[in-house]
This record gives sequence, C-alpha cells and structure tokens, in this order.
Amino acid sequence: MDDLVCQPASDLGFLAGGGEMGVLMRGHDWSASPLGAPSAWPQSLRSVVGLILTSKFPMFVAWGPELGFLYNDAYAEILGAKHPAALGARFKGIWSEIWSDISPLIDAALAGQGTYHEDLPLVVNRKGFDEQAWFTFSYSPVRDESGRVAGMYCAVAETTGRVLTESALAESEARLRALTDNLPAGMVYQIATGPDGNERRFLYVSQSHEKLTGWPAHAVLADPTLPYRLILPEDRQRLAEAEAQSLREMGLFDVEARLRRADGEVRWCRIISAPRKQADGSLIWDGIQIDVTEHKEGEVRLRELNESLEQRVAERTRELERVWHHSQDLQVVVDGEGIFRAVSPAATRLLGWLPEEMIGRPLFDFTHPDGHVGRAEKLAGALAGPTETHLNRYRDKAGNYHWISWITTPADDLIYCSGRDVTVEIERQAELEVAQEALRQSQKMEAMGQLTGGVAHDFNNLLTPIIGSLDRLLTRGVGSERERRLMDGALQSAERAKVLVQRLLAFARRQPLQPGPVDVRRLVSEMAELIASTVGPRIDVRLDMPEDLPPALADANQLEMALLNLAVNARDAMPNAGVLAISAEHVTVRTGRRTKLRPGPYVRLSVKDTGVGMDEATLARAVEPFFSTKGIGKGTGLGLSMVHGLALQLGGTLTIDSHLGEGTTVELWLPISMGAVGEGSQASNSAGTTKAQGMALLVDDEDLVRLSTADMLMDLGYEVVEANSAEEALSLIGEGLRPHLVVTDHLMPGLTGLDLARDLRLRRPDLPVLIVSGYAEMDGIASGFARLTKPFRSAELMASLAALMPDGRE
Repeated sequence: MDDLVCQPASDLGFLAGGGEMGVLMRGHDWSASPLGAPSAWPQSLRSVVGLILTSKFPMFVAWGPELGFLYNDAYAEILGAKHPAALGARFKGIWSEIWSDISPLIDAALAGQGTYHEDLPLVVNRKGFDEQAWFTFSYSPVRDESGRVAGMYCAVAETTGRVLTESALAESEARLRALTDNLPAGMVYQIATGPDGNERRFLYVSQSHEKLTGWPAHAVLADPTLPYRLILPEDRQRLAEAEAQSLREMGLFDVEARLRRADGEVRWCRIISAPRKQADGSLIWDGIQIDVTEHKEGEVRLRELNESLEQRVAERTRELERVWHHSQDLQVVVDGEGIFRAVSPAATRLLGWLPEEMIGRPLFDFTHPDGHVGRAEKLAGALAGPTETHLNRYRDKAGNYHWISWITTPADDLIYCSGRDVTVEIERQAELEVAQEALRQSQKMEAMGQLTGGVAHDFNNLLTPIIGSLDRLLTRGVGSERERRLMDGALQSAERAKVLVQRLLAFARRQPLQPGPVDVRRLVSEMAELIASTVGPRIDVRLDMPEDLPPALADANQLEMALLNLAVNARDAMPNAGVLAISAEHVTVRTGRRTKLRPGPYVRLSVKDTGVGMDEATLARAVEPFFSTKGIGKGTGLGLSMVHGLALQLGGTLTIDSHLGEGTTVELWLPISMGAVGEGSQASNSAGTTKAQGMALLVDDEDLVRLSTADMLMDLGYEVVEANSAEEALSLIGEGLRPHLVVTDHLMPGLTGLDLARDLRLRRPDLPVLIVSGYAEMDGIASGFARLTKPFRSAELMASLAALMPDGRE
C-alpha cells in the first residue's frame, strides 16, 4: 500500500487521507482477498474506489468474478458487526441472508443493466444494538479499460424513517376507519362544498351510518340530499340557521335534531361539524353525528324527577319526623365528646327527661357509674365505624336504671344511636339463670341422694350381721367380764354407725318412716331437758309452743333426731354463749309462697340461734351432704342434710335464713295430720318365755345377714329353712314346703322381697310375711306388709314377729 500513497494520480489521493477506509486499506492484509494487493488493481477499479471513498453517502463496489467487496465509511454502519471483516471479502458470503433478494439485481448489473431495489429490510448493528432498518439499493455496472463489465457499483439510501412513517400512517388510518365504521350510535362524514356552502358532495361516510339511520353509506354518497331529507321538517330550520352561523364565523356547528330512520322510528341526533377553507376557496366539513335519544329521554325523566323531587323530599322529611317522634326506641345524636346534640321524644316516655334537659349535656351524666370506665375508648370506637349491639344502664328522672341496648353509626364526626329498653328481657334472663342454677343444684342433690341411699343400704347390710351377732353373744352371756365389756363397746359403736346410716337415709329420703299424728308441743316439751343438757349451761334454751297447736304428720323418732341435730348445730354456732329459741305455729300456705309448698295447713317448727350466722356461699351449700364448716373430725356434715331429707319425705320442706353476725333461723315445715294423736304404747321389750314353734323360711342374698338372722330365729324357737333368692323360695314352696312364717330381704337380684310377698299372698293369704330392708320407698313395701329396718337386734326382730303373728306368738 505504501507505494500507492506516493503515486501522483489524483484518483488515488484518498489513500493518503485520514478516513477509516484509507487507514484500513493501508493496514489491511490483502493476501486472502480475491482482489489481490491494491498495487495490482486496474485503473478503473481505483477510480471507482476513489469515488466511493470520497462520498458521504453509503456506497460499495463488487469487482471481478469473485465479487470482491470494497465500501466507504458510511456503508460500514450498515454492515455493523460484519465490518471490518467484510473488507475485500466475497460479497455473496457477507450478505448471504438477503442474497435471494439482491442476486437478481447484481446479475442484471453485471450484464450491463442498471437496476434498484426499494425498501429492503435489514437488521443493522448500531452502537452495539441490533435494530430493524430499511434501505433502497441502486445497482450500476462498472467496466474496465477494455469496456468489459468487470464489476458493479451500488449507491445506498436508508428509507427507515419513511417506511416507519408510512406504516404508522396506514395503521392509524385502519384504526380510525375501524372505529368510525363500528360506532354503535353515530357516524363520521366529510363533505366538500363551495365557498358559500353550495354544491354539496360527500367525500366520506362511515359504514356506521346504516346503524344510525337504516340507510347504507353508499346511498348517501350517491344522493347528498338524503341526510337533510331524513331530518324532521320542524327541525330543519334550526339546522339551517346553525349551519349558516358556522359558515359566517367559520366556527363549530353543533345542533340537535330529530331524524326518521328508514324503518320509520324517530331518533334524536347531535350533529357536530366544522368547516376548513381550502386554497381554492372551497370548504371541507369534517363532522360527526351521534344518537342522543337515550340522553334526551333521560333529560325528560330528570326534568320530571326534579319537578317531583321537592314534593318527595318533603314527604320523606315528614316520614323521618314521624319515625323520630313516634318510635318507641330511643334515637339520639352525640358528638365525639359524648355530648347530646339531638334526643328523640322517646327519651321522655322512657326516662322522664325532656329533650332540652339532655341536649348539651354529656351522655355519661345519665349512665350508671359502672359504664364510665374507658369513656374515651368507647367514643373512639363508635366514631371508627358501626358497632355491634352493646348494653349500658341509663338513669331515669326518678333515679331508677334501665338497661338499654344500643346500635351506633358514625357520620360527619357525629354518632347516630338507636337504643331499645331491654330491662325486662335482662331481668327474665337473670331469673332464668337463677332457675337453671337451682335446677343444676337440684339435679346434683338428687344424684348425691341416690348415691348416698345406695351406700347406706350397703352399710345396713354390713351392720346387720355385726349388730345381730354382738347382740346374740351378749344375750347368751358368752365370754368373760372383760370380753363382754369389749363386745358391749363394739355394739355401741355399731349402734352409732346405725344412727349415721339413718342420717344418710334421711338425706336420701329413703329411711323407713312410720308417719302418723305427732303432738309437736308435747314432743318438744319432753325433749327440753335433753336439749338443755346437750347444748350446755351457757346457752339459754327458750320454748314457745302454743297450746292449740294441731298435730303434725311426722315420724316421732325421726323428728326427735332432727330437732336434736338442729340444737347441736345451734350450739356449735354459739361458742361464747347465746340464746336458742324453739317455737312452733300453725301456718296456712297459699299459692306463690317462697317455700314453694303445696297450698294447705302446716306446722312450722323454728329453731333460732344468736350465733355467728352464715354468708351467702355457706348458706347455698348448707344442706349438701358432708359439707361442714366445723373442721375435720368435728362434724359429719349430715345434720342439716338429714333434716332436709326428712322434711321432703314427709311432704314438707326446710328453709334457712341466716346472715353473718346475726344468727340463723331454721324452719321445719310439716303437714297437718287429719288423725288424732293416740296415747301410744311401747312395744314390750321382754321376750316371752314360751318358745315359738313352726318353720320359718328365711330369704336373703347376703350370706352373713342370712346367717345372723337365722341364728336369731332359731333362738326364738323356729326351724329355719334358708333361700338365697326369691326365685329359690318360690321353688321350695312349689315343691311342697309349708312354712309358718316368711322373713325376706327386700332388694335382691331378680325378684324383690315385695314381689315375693305379693306372690305368697295370692297363694297363701294367711301366711305371715316380714320384709327386711336397708331402706324403703314410700310407695313400695309400706302398702300393707310388715317391715323391719336393717340393722336390727334380736329384741327388735322378736317385737316385729310378735306384732305380725295372728295368735300373738313371737
């Protein structure tokens, strides 16, 4: 290349220039180029190279059979990443991706014909990024010194801007046409007229014209007078005046008119247009016509609505005033500070306060003090949003409180409240909760009673052989004096256990009572000395017994035990002395009394002390079995529960009134007896010297009980036949056994003693039957059959048999 720089030829001056091409050509390795070294180029190629290198437009030359590729700096940008590796290379290999498009043009140029290709798309790399561009290529042949076509020359012009502009314009026109042709309730048009608005002709009418008028767009293009003839005659004058004014002022034409569609329907349309003056003085009117029928109909409805609005507002206001004045619920408005701003007349009807007495005052002036906690938080919560129902108490003018259920809604920094008086409902709910609690207590007591009765029955079965055996040993004089003292002590303990079991049965209302007329006055008077010795000298015992007191229906022995229990409880409540007052009176109970007794006459036996009294919690549990405040080892907790069970079993009740520091009053309510009080007789405890004779059938499922009872019967002179069940006893009788006496336990697996007694009464009505039971139901064995309560001693068995036998024999 250096020798080319020194050549004087003007067409090689570019090699000495500072252009990129010149630098590359001077430093380029031409050994692999099909063109060879520049020093071997023919003069014609040098001339063409000089032309393209000195041009500021993109140009290139392809020379020789291999089409060696040379180009200037402007074309290098089109090559992008292909430059400068493309310098001197074969042209076909550089543009292989578009070779199918340009090869016919190159072939034509090499054949001596000039040609070109417009808007050829190429991906070019500019500043390191690929982008789409378009170019127009103009191809011309280049001849060598002999006149033969040795290559071709190409001038390039980029058309990217024009191509993109034309594409965008075509897309915009397509979108506009699609929009105008598919207008749902309107159409677009363009009209050409003379300078004075005459010589009207439509240049464009959108296809939506048919949707608006029912006439196709080509009908308007064929007859420019059609749109005017569609306008109703009464609106044409207004349309003409608006058009004339627009023409004078060259301003906007905007008018509403009615047109008749092709199907005869009349629609309101809004026509908007504006004239544009052309160079020759003619006018172009661009316009739009819109269906506004629904809008016009809405205006009519709105006008009618506005005309009636005032009347409806007045009616609504009157309705709200009626609700405000006549609602039974409280309607109030308070501000964020809790100050009443409005109060409905319901406040006067419910609370007695006049609205003017409440407005301007804080709501907390009228609420119960319990509701004052967290005032700020409550108001903030009410202002934050609608609240769920909440309760508080409001004080009426008389000082009474009413439960109010409120619903609040905030608006414009005020709280709108609606309240309902629910005092009655809350009181009923409280009464229901009390009743439910009483029911739960009753169910608990019933369950405990059933448990206690069962346990007591089992204890009686255990005590029966113990007491019977000890009694028989003492009666027979068995053992030394010391041994007899031990047996006597054991018998006394067993008797105390028997008393404890009787208390359990009394609580369970299952002790075998023998109710009858009892002179309560006489019974209490005869017990006065015993009660006084029991409570001690520091307690003053006072009796108040009227002489005309009627007899009560009770079991004298059980009543004595109950009275003694109450006296002991009173003594323990007065450790530092006091007064024990026992009184009785005749009371007639009517419906609704707090005792909940059946209406009728009763004897009320009261035991009142001046002791420490009981608090509410203790009073609520006073009659529970085993509940005691005396401490461990100082009480069984069965005293009051026994008395309570006795009263209920007799058809009465027990009430307790007590307060801390004010003493306790226990009232035992007993029904009046319709029978007279008998003189009474004591059963002879002395056993006859004459032994009984005959056979006794003994029935009991407990082996030990049966053993001790059989021994007692044999001592009384009976021959004893044993059976461990009622079924076995019936089987023995069915096989021919003829007993003179039947002694049977009551509760046994399978048939009970009562079932056995009833069966025997049908078979042998004259056969004596004694039923022995740990406890007895009121409607069970008390109906015409002799009974004996477990545990029992020999003397008690003998007395029961003596009363049972028809000839008076034991």
